[in-house]
Amino acid sequence: MNLFRAILFNIFLQIWTICMAFVFAPSLFLPSRYVMRIAQVWSGGVTVLASVFMGIKAEIRGREHLQDKRVIVAAKHQSAWETIKLSNLVDLPSTVLKNELAHMFLYGYYFRRAGMIPVDREGGAGAIRKMIRLAAQRLDEGRTIIIYPEGTRTPIGQKPRYFPGVAGLYKELGVPVVPIALNSALYWRRGQLAKTPGTIIIEALPPIPPGLDRKTFLRELEERIETATARLVEEGRADLRRRGLDDLSGE
Repeated sequence: MNLFRAILFNIFLQIWTICMAFVFAPSLFLPSRYVMRIAQVWSGGVTVLASVFMGIKAEIRGREHLQDKRVIVAAKHQSAWETIKLSNLVDLPSTVLKNELAHMFLYGYYFRRAGMIPVDREGGAGAIRKMIRLAAQRLDEGRTIIIYPEGTRTPIGQKPRYFPGVAGLYKELGVPVVPIALNSALYWRRGQLAKTPGTIIIEALPPIPPGLDRKTFLRELEERIETATARLVEEGRADLRRRGLDDLSGE
């Protein structure tokens, strides 16, 4: 049954995405904030489809920590779901994403026009400097920066690796960093078509103020995110056990 519902979800997702991409193609000539608004309509539609077809909902905790626009949101990355949902948790986000996504056919152009921040993960110091420069511009435009410090999805139970790009942003931009913990992989696993119905929890944690040295900041960021994520994973697993369901984390 879950597989059938997932197939329906993917069919309607493709229809929704193609319709949005072509109907709003003229918006690509507008300023980036308007393109971002359209992207938020798309992501909102995707979360509705996920709820209707797969029974996946969201509980958001710590919204009060996301009120300030001039912050960096540093989020745990377990699945594709949070990359969709997080874009609607702040007013005008500008997300750091891998360079390959910014060069996808049609969609990549939307990413660039929406003011996202592509980064070449193999580009070394030069790529980080470019990322910082673009992020500073986005902050000046009233945008909130979203970054996934691990750079890619990390399965539950696998030791995370936090890349230094987030520390570069923290040091050079001089704004607070809001850590985000979540448990999305319990329900939405990478490469898994079928999904487990349930409520994904996203928790915004108290911001880390500017001024820490790079090493201390990275240690504090990882500790906060991983500790809270472990707690949310256990909370989600307890709920799945009560409902007699299996999680998709692969452990």
